[in-house]
Amino acid sequence: MTRTVLFAPETFNLAEVTRGVEVARRLSRLTGDVDCVFAGYSRRYAHIVKEAGFVFRPLEPELTDRQADQLIAVDQGRGLRHPFTTRMLAERVSNERALIRELAADAVVVGTTLSQFVSARAEGVPLVYAKPFAYSLPHVRHMRSTGVLGRRTVAARILDGAAATAVRTVLPRIPVLPGHSRGWRAPTAYRCRRRPSKRWTPI
Repeated sequence: MTRTVLFAPETFNLAEVTRGVEVARRLSRLTGDVDCVFAGYSRRYAHIVKEAGFVFRPLEPELTDRQADQLIAVDQGRGLRHPFTTRMLAERVSNERALIRELAADAVVVGTTLSQFVSARAEGVPLVYAKPFAYSLPHVRHMRSTGVLGRRTVAARILDGAAATAVRTVLPRIPVLPGHSRGWRAPTAYRCRRRPSKRWTPI
């Protein structure tokens, strides 16, 4: 029986799209009974998905280029403002849940598509977070250098070591979802009536 895996990276993010495509390719090579479908709110890198031979399902509300750039800035630590409102997130969760049900998805693979953390859980579908090793919790817990600050002088090495210690101490304690943000409270509260969880055998 063919199983369906929904890939839902933020499709304005080149790294997430290419990472998702590589995971989907690997899945397709390992077994012939998995149908990989992509969905996203931006068409910026949708062509990469299509050129790789996968179906891309655009979702509403579509992100503008300005909103996409704003989210990239947040992701890269260059900004704090984001376009998410209660109405936008509620619409995203509603449309994501509808697509999960339409596809009868057996799993959802995400990058930083935070609304899918609500949608997949509400639909009782296994959620897979595909992310690079850099700045993951295993990386952060062993971090001794930021890899960003210079270390050419004694002072620079001391500063870099102190920064790495700060990251190692603080980052693991930061919640993945912005639970205290006003935009997140309502969708989580009234959209998340959970369905029975699916059991999915890893491939």
